Amino acid sequence: MKKLFCLYLGLCLLTTLSLGQEIPLEVHFESEGQIETITELKLTIVDPSDTIIIISTGNVLKIPKELFGKKVVLDFTINGNNLAFHGVPVAWNDKLLQWNIGLDRKPFDKERFWNIKKWKKVKEIIYYLDYGNGKQVTEYQ
Repeated sequence: MKKLFCLYLGLCLLTTLSLGQEIPLEVHFESEGQIETITELKLTIVDPSDTIIIISTGNVLKIPKELFGKKVVLDFTINGNNLAFHGVPVAWNDKLLQWNIGLDRKPFDKERFWNIKKWKKVKEIIYYLDYGNGKQVTEYQ
């Protein structure tokens, strides 16, 4: 009985600890075809029930593991650029904990952004989030 109680407490402790886990994601930023050193990195995650603000002094963001798979707004500020992705899932590749984020301004590289169907709606900027798992989200303003 005593062993069973200790096992139960151990399982409860493991469950509690796993709820608060964070995943360190390395962020790479590309601006108009050039990789830039990140000097400012902030992420605001907004879902219907909560807003989480993550500020990094380097290029690593610690994302709460419990957000995995949730559709949220990811609002990045990177080197003075504000890039918001609306209604996107929080995802990553477990083998490569890295997000690639980039932007392009006019004249646009239309071959690279082949997935944009209505170029007339693109006014100033195109930006993307590559999860490192084969999926990429593209937005534009």
